[in-house]
Parts: sequence; C-alpha cells; structure tokens
Amino acid sequence: MNYYALIYETVDDYVARRAEFREMHLRMAREARERGELLLAGAFDDPVDRALLVFRAADKSKVEEFARNDPYVVNGLVRKWEVRCWKVVDGNDQRSPPWWQQAQSSATGRRAPPKRSCPTTSSTFPRRFCRNAAFLAI
Repeated sequence: MNYYALIYETVDDYVARRAEFREMHLRMAREARERGELLLAGAFDDPVDRALLVFRAADKSKVEEFARNDPYVVNGLVRKWEVRCWKVVDGNDQRSPPWWQQAQSSATGRRAPPKRSCPTTSSTFPRRFCRNAAFLAI
C-alpha cells in the first residue's frame, strides 16, 4: 500500500459555492475513510485556495477515481487537481511499521531503535510532537 496526496486547487468563490455540494462531498469522504482509503482531508486556510486529501491505496487509480467523482470537482469548485505519490518516512500510522523497523537487518532479525531524542518542551517544539513523549498531548 502506498500513500497518495490528492491536491485540489479551488476556484476563487469556493467557500461561497460549496454549501450546495458539501454534504455529498463529505459523504463520499466518509465512505472512503470507512473503507480505509482516506486518512486525512481538509482545505488550507487563509486563503482557502487549496485542499489536501491523504489516501492509502494500492495504486493511484483509486484516488483519481475519487477526484473524478467528487461533487466539488464535478460541479466546478475545483479548478485543477493532482495526485502525487507520497513517500512517508515517519508518522503515527499504526498499520505500517516505522521507517527504522522497515529497514531492519534481515540477518539479525532485530529492530534498530530510533536514533532520535526528545528535546525539552519549548514553544518551537512542543512535547506532543515528540515520538518519545508518546504523543501525550494529542
């Protein structure tokens, strides 16, 4: 399974026009999430000119199918869209092992621990974003 980023470039009056199609769009997104395909989705803010939807699928055709059938695309709220394969190297997705476990030595069968340490809490690096803090604040 691969990760894919679906990037929408929205029209200028997207926010004003989306209400009519929003429930259909959200229903489609919920169905994709329930199938385990859609992981995250939302519009960028200030300005609301793009949106990002992150999928996990065997190939990008599933993501392209979603975009082609999305009411926002069909009804002209999305000016242009693109699907990009996303090479995730770290994160909190429980379905796939972390990068350091994927690169383990097959000879020893042992998993190498992460070569990172958690900095102290600061305004620039909150503790909740540190793997060693076990995502306490999330």
